[in-house]
Amino acid sequence: MTYAQSSKYADVAQLNDELDISIRHGFVRKVFGIVFTQLAVTCLIALPFLLQRDQIKETLGVKGLKGMCGGAWGTTIFLLLCIACCPKNGRKYPKNYIILSLITFCCGLSLGGATLFQKVEVILYAFALTAGISFLLVAFALQTRIDFYGCGPHVFMAMILLMIFVGLSFLWERSEKVTLLLCGIQVVLVSFLMLLDVQMIVGGKHRRFKFSVDDYVFAAISLYIDTITLFLHILKLVGVSED
Repeated sequence: MTYAQSSKYADVAQLNDELDISIRHGFVRKVFGIVFTQLAVTCLIALPFLLQRDQIKETLGVKGLKGMCGGAWGTTIFLLLCIACCPKNGRKYPKNYIILSLITFCCGLSLGGATLFQKVEVILYAFALTAGISFLLVAFALQTRIDFYGCGPHVFMAMILLMIFVGLSFLWERSEKVTLLLCGIQVVLVSFLMLLDVQMIVGGKHRRFKFSVDDYVFAAISLYIDTITLFLHILKLVGVSED
Protein backbone atom coordinates (compact mmCIF):
# COMPACT_ATOMS: atom_id res chain seq x y z
CA MET A 1 0.00 0.00 0.00
CA THR A 2 1.45 3.35 -1.02
CA TYR A 3 1.59 6.44 1.14
CA ALA A 4 -1.07 8.08 -1.04
CA GLN A 5 -3.40 5.10 -0.52
CA SER A 6 -2.79 5.14 3.25
CA SER A 7 -3.53 8.84 3.34
CA LYS A 8 -6.72 8.30 1.36
CA TYR A 9 -8.02 5.60 3.73
CA ALA A 10 -7.06 7.74 6.72
CA ASP A 11 -9.06 10.65 5.28
CA VAL A 12 -12.09 8.37 4.72
CA ALA A 13 -11.89 7.03 8.30
CA GLN A 14 -11.64 10.56 9.67
CA LEU A 15 -14.60 11.62 7.56
CA ASN A 16 -16.66 8.70 8.87
CA ASP A 17 -15.72 9.57 12.45
CA GLU A 18 -16.73 13.19 11.93
CA LEU A 19 -20.01 12.06 10.32
CA ASP A 20 -20.74 9.71 13.25
CA ILE A 21 -20.02 12.50 15.73
CA SER A 22 -22.27 14.91 13.83
CA ILE A 23 -25.12 12.39 13.73
CA ARG A 24 -24.73 11.59 17.43
CA HIS A 25 -24.74 15.30 18.35
CA GLY A 26 -27.96 15.76 16.37
CA PHE A 27 -29.46 12.75 18.15
CA VAL A 28 -28.48 14.14 21.58
CA ARG A 29 -30.01 17.54 20.76
CA LYS A 30 -33.21 15.88 19.57
CA VAL A 31 -33.54 13.70 22.67
CA PHE A 32 -32.91 16.53 25.13
CA GLY A 33 -35.29 18.77 23.18
CA ILE A 34 -38.04 16.15 23.48
CA VAL A 35 -37.37 15.67 27.21
CA PHE A 36 -37.46 19.42 27.92
CA THR A 37 -40.75 19.66 26.01
CA GLN A 38 -42.16 16.72 27.99
CA LEU A 39 -41.15 18.29 31.30
CA ALA A 40 -42.63 21.66 30.30
CA VAL A 41 -45.94 20.04 29.31
CA THR A 42 -45.92 18.00 32.53
CA CYS A 43 -45.52 21.16 34.59
CA LEU A 44 -48.39 22.83 32.71
CA ILE A 45 -50.65 19.82 33.37
CA ALA A 46 -49.69 19.69 37.06
CA LEU A 47 -49.92 23.48 37.57
CA PRO A 48 -53.74 23.62 38.05
CA PHE A 49 -53.39 21.02 40.81
CA LEU A 50 -51.07 23.45 42.58
CA LEU A 51 -53.14 26.59 42.00
CA GLN A 52 -56.64 25.13 42.47
CA ARG A 53 -55.85 22.39 44.97
CA ASP A 54 -58.78 23.01 47.34
CA GLN A 55 -61.34 23.01 44.53
CA ILE A 56 -59.87 19.85 42.98
CA LYS A 57 -59.87 18.06 46.35
CA GLU A 58 -63.53 18.94 46.89
CA THR A 59 -64.54 17.98 43.34
CA LEU A 60 -62.74 14.64 43.06
CA GLY A 61 -62.49 13.58 46.69
CA VAL A 62 -59.96 11.10 48.02
CA LYS A 63 -61.37 8.13 46.09
CA GLY A 64 -61.51 10.12 42.86
CA LEU A 65 -57.90 11.26 43.26
CA LYS A 66 -56.72 7.73 44.00
CA GLY A 67 -58.60 6.45 40.97
CA MET A 68 -57.16 9.18 38.74
CA CYS A 69 -53.56 8.60 39.89
CA GLY A 70 -53.93 4.82 39.77
CA GLY A 71 -55.43 4.93 36.29
CA ALA A 72 -52.72 7.31 35.06
CA TRP A 73 -49.89 5.15 36.43
CA GLY A 74 -51.54 1.99 35.09
CA THR A 75 -51.85 3.54 31.63
CA THR A 76 -48.22 4.69 31.77
CA ILE A 77 -47.01 1.19 32.66
CA PHE A 78 -49.14 -0.30 29.87
CA LEU A 79 -47.69 2.14 27.31
CA LEU A 80 -44.15 1.43 28.50
CA LEU A 81 -44.79 -2.29 28.08
CA CYS A 82 -46.14 -1.64 24.59
CA ILE A 83 -42.87 -0.14 23.40
CA ALA A 84 -40.71 -2.51 25.47
CA CYS A 85 -42.37 -5.67 24.14
CA CYS A 86 -42.78 -4.32 20.61
CA PRO A 87 -39.89 -1.91 19.84
CA LYS A 88 -41.44 -1.06 16.46
CA ASN A 89 -44.04 0.99 18.32
CA GLY A 90 -41.25 3.24 19.58
CA ARG A 91 -39.67 3.72 16.15
CA LYS A 92 -42.65 4.11 13.83
CA TYR A 93 -43.97 7.65 13.26
CA PRO A 94 -46.53 8.91 14.30
CA LYS A 95 -47.29 6.02 16.67
CA ASN A 96 -44.14 6.72 18.71
CA TYR A 97 -45.08 10.37 19.25
CA ILE A 98 -48.65 9.40 20.20
CA ILE A 99 -47.31 7.03 22.87
CA LEU A 100 -44.85 9.71 24.00
CA SER A 101 -47.65 12.27 24.33
CA LEU A 102 -49.93 9.88 26.25
CA ILE A 103 -47.13 8.99 28.69
CA THR A 104 -46.44 12.70 29.25
CA PHE A 105 -50.12 13.44 29.86
CA CYS A 106 -50.53 10.53 32.30
CA CYS A 107 -47.37 11.47 34.21
CA GLY A 108 -48.63 15.06 34.42
CA LEU A 109 -51.87 13.87 36.02
CA SER A 110 -50.02 11.57 38.41
CA LEU A 111 -47.60 14.32 39.36
CA GLY A 112 -50.45 16.75 39.95
CA GLY A 113 -52.24 14.26 42.19
CA ALA A 114 -49.05 13.53 44.14
CA THR A 115 -48.54 17.21 44.93
CA LEU A 116 -52.06 17.87 46.20
CA PHE A 117 -51.32 16.78 49.76
CA GLN A 118 -47.92 18.46 50.06
CA LYS A 119 -47.19 22.01 51.15
CA VAL A 120 -46.43 24.46 48.34
CA GLU A 121 -43.01 25.30 49.79
CA VAL A 122 -42.15 21.59 49.98
CA ILE A 123 -43.11 21.15 46.32
CA LEU A 124 -41.02 24.13 45.22
CA TYR A 125 -38.05 22.96 47.29
CA ALA A 126 -38.30 19.45 45.81
CA PHE A 127 -38.57 20.95 42.31
CA ALA A 128 -35.44 23.05 42.85
CA LEU A 129 -33.51 20.07 44.26
CA THR A 130 -34.56 17.88 41.33
CA ALA A 131 -33.51 20.51 38.80
CA GLY A 132 -30.15 21.00 40.51
CA ILE A 133 -29.39 17.30 40.92
CA SER A 134 -30.48 16.52 37.34
CA PHE A 135 -28.27 19.29 35.96
CA LEU A 136 -25.24 18.06 37.91
CA LEU A 137 -25.84 14.42 36.89
CA VAL A 138 -26.20 15.31 33.20
CA ALA A 139 -23.13 17.57 33.29
CA PHE A 140 -21.07 14.86 34.98
CA ALA A 141 -22.26 12.14 32.57
CA LEU A 142 -21.43 14.34 29.57
CA GLN A 143 -17.83 14.98 30.54
CA THR A 144 -16.69 11.87 32.43
CA ARG A 145 -14.88 8.98 30.73
CA ILE A 146 -16.04 6.53 33.40
CA ASP A 147 -18.46 4.00 31.93
CA PHE A 148 -21.16 3.38 34.54
CA TYR A 149 -22.94 0.71 32.49
CA GLY A 150 -21.15 -2.02 34.44
CA CYS A 151 -23.05 -0.83 37.52
CA GLY A 152 -26.39 -1.25 35.72
CA PRO A 153 -27.19 -4.85 36.76
CA HIS A 154 -26.25 -4.08 40.37
CA VAL A 155 -28.49 -1.00 40.40
CA PHE A 156 -31.45 -2.91 38.95
CA MET A 157 -30.97 -5.73 41.47
CA ALA A 158 -30.78 -3.19 44.31
CA MET A 159 -34.01 -1.56 43.10
CA ILE A 160 -35.80 -4.91 42.97
CA LEU A 161 -34.67 -5.78 46.50
CA LEU A 162 -35.65 -2.30 47.70
CA MET A 163 -39.14 -2.61 46.17
CA ILE A 164 -39.59 -5.99 47.87
CA PHE A 165 -38.49 -4.53 51.20
CA VAL A 166 -40.76 -1.49 50.79
CA GLY A 167 -43.67 -3.80 50.00
CA LEU A 168 -43.01 -5.95 53.05
CA SER A 169 -42.52 -2.90 55.27
CA PHE A 170 -46.21 -2.03 54.86
CA LEU A 171 -46.94 -5.05 57.08
CA TRP A 172 -45.61 -3.14 60.08
CA GLU A 173 -45.46 0.48 61.12
CA ARG A 174 -42.35 2.18 59.77
CA SER A 175 -40.52 4.78 61.79
CA GLU A 176 -39.71 8.17 60.31
CA LYS A 177 -35.98 7.31 60.22
CA VAL A 178 -36.62 4.14 58.21
CA THR A 179 -38.83 6.05 55.76
CA LEU A 180 -36.14 8.73 55.33
CA LEU A 181 -33.51 6.04 54.76
CA LEU A 182 -35.61 4.29 52.13
CA CYS A 183 -36.33 7.56 50.33
CA GLY A 184 -32.63 8.45 50.37
CA ILE A 185 -31.66 5.07 48.90
CA GLN A 186 -34.29 5.47 46.17
CA VAL A 187 -32.93 8.91 45.25
CA VAL A 188 -29.40 7.48 44.95
CA LEU A 189 -30.51 4.54 42.80
CA VAL A 190 -32.57 6.71 40.45
CA SER A 191 -29.59 9.08 40.15
CA PHE A 192 -27.45 6.15 38.99
CA LEU A 193 -30.11 5.21 36.44
CA MET A 194 -30.10 8.77 35.12
CA LEU A 195 -26.30 8.61 34.75
CA LEU A 196 -26.60 5.35 32.81
CA ASP A 197 -29.30 6.70 30.50
CA VAL A 198 -27.44 9.94 29.77
CA GLN A 199 -24.30 7.98 28.92
CA MET A 200 -26.29 5.70 26.61
CA ILE A 201 -27.75 8.80 24.92
CA VAL A 202 -24.43 10.55 24.47
CA GLY A 203 -22.53 7.42 23.42
CA GLY A 204 -18.89 7.67 22.40
CA LYS A 205 -16.03 5.31 21.67
CA HIS A 206 -15.47 4.56 25.35
CA ARG A 207 -19.14 3.56 25.89
CA ARG A 208 -19.91 -0.13 25.55
CA PHE A 209 -23.64 0.44 25.01
CA LYS A 210 -25.58 3.34 23.55
CA PHE A 211 -28.99 4.13 22.07
CA SER A 212 -29.34 3.85 18.31
CA VAL A 213 -30.17 7.12 16.52
CA ASP A 214 -33.55 5.57 15.60
CA ASP A 215 -34.36 5.05 19.29
CA TYR A 216 -34.78 8.73 20.17
CA VAL A 217 -38.23 8.06 21.66
CA PHE A 218 -36.89 5.25 23.88
CA ALA A 219 -34.04 7.51 25.01
CA ALA A 220 -36.34 10.46 25.72
CA ILE A 221 -38.83 8.35 27.68
CA SER A 222 -36.03 6.78 29.74
CA LEU A 223 -34.57 10.14 30.75
CA TYR A 224 -38.02 11.65 31.30
CA ILE A 225 -39.16 8.81 33.59
CA ASP A 226 -35.87 9.09 35.51
CA THR A 227 -36.50 12.79 36.12
CA ILE A 228 -40.13 12.33 37.17
CA THR A 229 -39.23 9.42 39.48
CA LEU A 230 -36.37 11.43 41.00
CA PHE A 231 -38.74 14.33 41.71
CA LEU A 232 -41.33 12.07 43.36
CA HIS A 233 -38.74 10.46 45.64
CA ILE A 234 -37.21 13.82 46.56
CA LEU A 235 -40.72 15.20 47.21
CA LYS A 236 -41.43 12.30 49.55
CA LEU A 237 -38.04 12.70 51.23
CA VAL A 238 -38.51 16.44 51.81
CA GLY A 239 -42.12 15.95 52.83
CA VAL A 240 -41.27 13.36 55.47
CA SER A 241 -38.40 15.47 56.85
CA GLU A 242 -40.72 18.50 57.10
CA ASP A 243 -43.37 16.63 59.11
